[in-house]
Amino acid sequence: MTTIEDLFLNLKAIGFDLILIWMLSIAIIYGILTKIKMPESYSARGVISIASGFLIVLAAVGSPIPLIIENIVSSLIVIGFIFLLIVIFLELMGIKSGELLSKHAEIILLLVGAIVFFIFLGSGAASIIPITVFLSEGSIITVIFILLIAFILWIFAKEEKGGK
Repeated sequence: MTTIEDLFLNLKAIGFDLILIWMLSIAIIYGILTKIKMPESYSARGVISIASGFLIVLAAVGSPIPLIIENIVSSLIVIGFIFLLIVIFLELMGIKSGELLSKHAEIILLLVGAIVFFIFLGSGAASIIPITVFLSEGSIITVIFILLIAFILWIFAKEEKGGK
Protein backbone atom coordinates (compact mmCIF):
# COMPACT_ATOMS: atom_id res chain seq x y z
CA MET A 1 0.00 0.00 0.00
CA THR A 2 1.49 3.33 -1.05
CA THR A 3 0.83 6.63 0.57
CA ILE A 4 0.10 9.94 -1.07
CA GLU A 5 3.61 11.03 -0.09
CA ASP A 6 5.06 8.13 -2.10
CA LEU A 7 2.88 9.10 -5.05
CA PHE A 8 4.20 12.68 -5.02
CA LEU A 9 7.79 11.52 -4.57
CA ASN A 10 7.41 9.21 -7.57
CA LEU A 11 5.88 12.03 -9.64
CA LYS A 12 8.80 14.28 -8.70
CA ALA A 13 11.28 11.52 -9.56
CA ILE A 14 9.89 11.19 -13.08
CA GLY A 15 9.98 14.95 -13.63
CA PHE A 16 6.35 15.93 -13.13
CA ASP A 17 7.42 19.10 -11.30
CA LEU A 18 9.25 20.25 -14.43
CA ILE A 19 6.15 19.64 -16.52
CA LEU A 20 4.14 21.79 -14.11
CA ILE A 21 6.77 24.55 -14.25
CA TRP A 22 6.68 24.38 -18.05
CA MET A 23 2.87 24.53 -18.21
CA LEU A 24 2.63 27.35 -15.66
CA SER A 25 5.27 29.44 -17.42
CA ILE A 26 3.50 28.98 -20.76
CA ALA A 27 0.18 30.06 -19.24
CA ILE A 28 1.68 33.11 -17.53
CA ILE A 29 3.62 34.29 -20.58
CA TYR A 30 0.66 33.69 -22.91
CA GLY A 31 -1.60 35.59 -20.52
CA ILE A 32 0.78 38.54 -20.37
CA LEU A 33 1.16 38.62 -24.17
CA THR A 34 -2.61 38.46 -24.57
CA LYS A 35 -3.14 41.24 -22.03
CA ILE A 36 -0.75 43.60 -23.82
CA LYS A 37 -2.02 42.35 -27.22
CA MET A 38 1.46 41.76 -28.61
CA PRO A 39 2.00 40.24 -31.12
CA GLU A 40 -1.29 40.40 -32.99
CA SER A 41 -1.27 36.74 -34.01
CA TYR A 42 -2.51 34.16 -31.50
CA SER A 43 -0.20 31.52 -32.97
CA ALA A 44 2.83 33.81 -32.55
CA ARG A 45 1.90 34.30 -28.90
CA GLY A 46 1.68 30.53 -28.52
CA VAL A 47 5.07 29.93 -30.12
CA ILE A 48 6.70 32.61 -27.98
CA SER A 49 5.08 31.16 -24.85
CA ILE A 50 6.15 27.58 -25.63
CA ALA A 51 9.71 28.63 -26.46
CA SER A 52 9.93 30.70 -23.28
CA GLY A 53 8.53 27.77 -21.29
CA PHE A 54 11.27 25.50 -22.57
CA LEU A 55 13.91 28.12 -21.75
CA ILE A 56 12.54 28.41 -18.22
CA VAL A 57 12.61 24.63 -17.75
CA LEU A 58 16.15 24.46 -19.12
CA ALA A 59 17.19 27.16 -16.67
CA ALA A 60 15.45 25.30 -13.85
CA VAL A 61 17.19 21.98 -14.48
CA GLY A 62 20.53 21.68 -12.76
CA SER A 63 20.70 25.18 -11.36
CA PRO A 64 19.96 26.68 -7.96
CA ILE A 65 17.63 29.28 -9.51
CA PRO A 66 14.32 27.54 -8.60
CA LEU A 67 15.37 27.27 -4.96
CA ILE A 68 16.39 30.93 -4.95
CA ILE A 69 13.06 31.97 -6.49
CA GLU A 70 11.22 29.83 -3.94
CA ASN A 71 13.12 31.54 -1.10
CA ILE A 72 12.45 35.00 -2.56
CA VAL A 73 8.73 34.36 -3.01
CA SER A 74 8.27 32.91 0.48
CA SER A 75 10.21 35.80 2.03
CA LEU A 76 8.20 38.39 0.09
CA ILE A 77 4.97 36.75 1.25
CA VAL A 78 6.09 37.08 4.87
CA ILE A 79 7.20 40.70 4.35
CA GLY A 80 3.90 41.49 2.62
CA PHE A 81 2.02 40.04 5.58
CA ILE A 82 4.10 42.19 7.93
CA PHE A 83 3.34 45.30 5.85
CA LEU A 84 -0.36 44.39 5.98
CA LEU A 85 -0.16 44.16 9.77
CA ILE A 86 1.59 47.53 9.91
CA VAL A 87 -1.16 49.11 7.78
CA ILE A 88 -3.84 47.57 10.02
CA PHE A 89 -2.00 48.82 13.12
CA LEU A 90 -1.71 52.35 11.68
CA GLU A 91 -5.40 52.40 10.71
CA LEU A 92 -6.37 51.28 14.22
CA MET A 93 -4.38 54.18 15.63
CA GLY A 94 -6.27 56.62 13.41
CA ILE A 95 -3.44 57.24 10.96
CA LYS A 96 -4.59 57.06 7.34
CA SER A 97 -2.13 54.76 5.60
CA GLY A 98 -3.04 56.04 2.12
CA GLU A 99 -2.23 59.62 3.07
CA LEU A 100 0.93 58.47 4.84
CA LEU A 101 2.03 56.57 1.75
CA SER A 102 1.43 59.54 -0.51
CA LYS A 103 3.30 61.92 1.84
CA HIS A 104 6.36 59.72 2.27
CA ALA A 105 6.34 57.76 -1.01
CA GLU A 106 10.04 58.25 -1.76
CA ILE A 107 11.21 57.07 1.65
CA ILE A 108 8.85 54.10 1.68
CA LEU A 109 10.00 53.15 -1.82
CA LEU A 110 13.63 53.26 -0.70
CA LEU A 111 12.78 51.17 2.35
CA VAL A 112 10.92 48.56 0.28
CA GLY A 113 13.76 48.52 -2.27
CA ALA A 114 16.32 47.91 0.47
CA ILE A 115 14.21 45.12 1.96
CA VAL A 116 13.82 43.45 -1.45
CA PHE A 117 17.57 43.76 -2.06
CA PHE A 118 18.37 42.13 1.28
CA ILE A 119 15.83 39.39 0.59
CA PHE A 120 17.50 38.85 -2.79
CA LEU A 121 20.90 38.51 -1.15
CA GLY A 122 19.57 36.35 1.68
CA SER A 123 17.79 33.96 -0.66
CA GLY A 124 21.03 32.52 -1.97
CA ALA A 125 21.32 34.71 -5.04
CA ALA A 126 24.65 35.98 -3.77
CA SER A 127 26.10 32.56 -4.68
CA ILE A 128 25.21 33.13 -8.34
CA ILE A 129 26.15 36.80 -8.52
CA PRO A 130 29.67 37.52 -7.27
CA ILE A 131 28.67 39.92 -4.50
CA THR A 132 30.56 39.68 -1.26
CA VAL A 133 28.67 40.58 1.89
CA PHE A 134 30.80 40.92 4.99
CA LEU A 135 27.90 41.08 7.42
CA SER A 136 26.36 38.04 9.02
CA GLU A 137 22.64 37.37 8.65
CA GLY A 138 22.08 38.39 12.27
CA SER A 139 23.81 41.72 11.67
CA ILE A 140 21.72 42.42 8.57
CA ILE A 141 18.51 41.57 10.41
CA THR A 142 19.52 43.82 13.32
CA VAL A 143 20.28 46.74 10.97
CA ILE A 144 16.95 46.27 9.16
CA PHE A 145 15.09 46.13 12.48
CA ILE A 146 16.78 49.30 13.77
CA LEU A 147 16.05 51.12 10.49
CA LEU A 148 12.41 50.01 10.63
CA ILE A 149 12.01 51.20 14.23
CA ALA A 150 13.70 54.51 13.37
CA PHE A 151 11.38 54.94 10.38
CA ILE A 152 8.27 54.26 12.46
CA LEU A 153 9.44 56.67 15.17
CA TRP A 154 10.13 59.31 12.52
CA ILE A 155 6.62 58.89 11.08
CA PHE A 156 5.03 59.16 14.53
CA ALA A 157 7.11 62.25 15.32
CA LYS A 158 6.06 63.99 12.10
CA GLU A 159 2.34 63.20 12.32
CA GLU A 160 0.13 65.76 13.97
CA LYS A 161 -3.06 64.91 15.84
CA GLY A 162 -2.91 61.17 15.13
CA GLY A 163 -2.89 61.54 11.34
CA LYS A 164 -6.15 63.53 11.17
